[in-house]
Order: sequence, then structure tokens, then C-alpha cells
Amino acid sequence: MKRSFVVISIMISIFVVSIIIDSNEYKEDNKYYKEVNLKLKGKITEVKPLTYEQNLGIIVIEITESNIQNYDERKSLKRYLGVIKNNKANLVFNSISSVKKGDSIVLNIQNYKLYRNGKLIEENVIRMPPKSFIFTPFKEINTLIDL
Repeated sequence: MKRSFVVISIMISIFVVSIIIDSNEYKEDNKYYKEVNLKLKGKITEVKPLTYEQNLGIIVIEITESNIQNYDERKSLKRYLGVIKNNKANLVFNSISSVKKGDSIVLNIQNYKLYRNGKLIEENVIRMPPKSFIFTPFKEINTLIDL
């Protein structure tokens, strides 16, 4: 009886700590996206899923309009939204299964709208991959970004 109580108490404590960590991570990510202040429109030319997580990957965008011409923080940040260079963007995308080559995207800071054949098919928020003490998807992400 006592042992069960201890195990349940430990499990609840781990759960509460993970919620606090996730909440802090979410606040940090929101601040990061607001500081970058990326606004762009473009056409998705390639979709690169990661092996790390089923719905995470890189979308390659041919930019038609953007307030940022160059962005590459790979050397200074462990987690970043992607790379922008030469009217192209390689962005870390958390809803990769909903995206197809040829789709259009409108990104406003952290919110995006995805269009297929001129029709809105999805409206959502881009989120960073979670921090992990054991594994980070950014090792694989770095190999997929070709700008």
C-alpha cells in the first residue's frame, strides 16, 4: 500500500514538472517568434519529413513576399525557426502531414494559413520542436536545410 502511494506520488510529481517545463518553453517560443517577427507569403516547393517525429519536418518555400530577406541563426541558437536566403525559406514545420508541394502559405509571425488550389485548408500556429535532454531533432534538421 505504501509503495503504491510512493509510486503514484512520483508519477504525479513528474507530470506536474513536465507541465511547468512545457509552459515555460511555450512562453519562450512565443517571445522568440515575436522578436523575429517573420511575415511571408510563398509557394511550398518541397516537403521534408523528419524521422524524429511523425508530424515534424522542413518545408521549402519559394518566397513571393517577406519582411525578412536573410535569416540564419543555426550557429547561435540550438532551436530556431529555419533559414531564409535568396528568396527561399527552409522552415521547421510542426504539421508536415497537412502540407503538399504546390500549396501556398501565408505566415504572420507564428500563425499560418495554408492554401491548396486557392482554398484555405488549414489555419494554425507554428510550434518549435520540444526541447529534449536526450534527443534533439535539430541535428537532423540541420542536415535537411540546404540554404
